Parts: sequence; C-alpha cells; structure tokens
Amino acid sequence: SVSRRWKAGYSLEKWSLKAGRLRLEGWGPDALALLASLRAESTLAGLELASRKDEEGFESFAFEGRVGDD
Repeated sequence: SVSRRWKAGYSLEKWSLKAGRLRLEGWGPDALALLASLRAESTLAGLELASRKDEEGFESFAFEGRVGDD
C-alpha cells in the first residue's frame, strides 16, 4: 500500500512496522500532501503526522499509526 501511494519527489529514509503500528520517516516538498495520498488507501487511513519541520525548502516528517494488514 505504501509503495502504491508514495509520491515521486519524496524520500523515505526509515520505516518500521511493529504490532500493526507503522512509522515512516522521510523528506519532501509537502508532508501533508503525501500524508493525504497515503491515507487514501484504506489500510493506511490510521496514519497521523507525528512530526514535521522545514529544512531548506523541504519538510522532514514522520508519520505513524495503526495500519491494516496488506
């Protein structure tokens, strides 16, 4: 599900999945636009913005939340 909804131009630096809880860390031009794209997938709808900060025109971010099986 993540790979189907991941937008071009964003970098995934780290991810973890433990007990149905997914955490994604990366950077790109607009974290909220990427989060909206990911949440459009029903199995990823539980993702929330855990952190976001601007770094030289890009946003570094972390999303996390309980996800469905996929």
